[in-house]
Amino acid sequence: MELRAEIMAQQGDEVTLKLHDPLLLKTLLNSEFNGKYWAILDTYEKEKITPDQRKHIYALFKDYEEYTGVPLDAVEAKFKYDFMVEQNMDELPSLARNNMSLKVASEFICYLVTYYIQNDIPFRKQQFYLTTDTSMMLYAMLMKRICWSCGKRNAEIAHVEAVGMGRDRKSIDHTQHHFMSLCSDCHKRQHQMGIESFMQTEHIKPIKLKYEELKQIGVM
Repeated sequence: MELRAEIMAQQGDEVTLKLHDPLLLKTLLNSEFNGKYWAILDTYEKEKITPDQRKHIYALFKDYEEYTGVPLDAVEAKFKYDFMVEQNMDELPSLARNNMSLKVASEFICYLVTYYIQNDIPFRKQQFYLTTDTSMMLYAMLMKRICWSCGKRNAEIAHVEAVGMGRDRKSIDHTQHHFMSLCSDCHKRQHQMGIESFMQTEHIKPIKLKYEELKQIGVM
């Protein structure tokens, strides 16, 4: 069992931890757990790459290996070098714990996912949006018509603000509207749940598009 906690205080050989999962805390307070388990403390700095980020990065490397046949170590070397060049870094980024900042890790995941989307590299649906800045990734998915929720292709372009119902689409300034790309099933689910509940559940934030981009995807 893996537990996530924040170190709050230390006195001698005793450490006070704050668990992030209240339901898990309630379970652990049950007497059946008391005295039955040892804990291994594995620490990392708050502003450094998290275990989830590292896991997602290596999962993406594995997806590329499986799709292209390029060995995993070569995949890692390629993307580290390409990212270094794009970001004007002085050296290759290190994925070792406490060696990469939280911000750079987020940017690296966004770079990888965006590259995969733009180059039609399939990857397994995972919660990358929880460990990265989503704006670039969601933009790339929308322009490729990939569903933001389930990852299916040939998705529909969905308006967030209501369009229709007596409003002439041709007279609307679409550049002032927010958009998502959703497959037909997820689009129906969005309408059933309501837009606010859907966005909170999916951890997504719709985006605006420029005139040229709207024209490219057929909205204008």
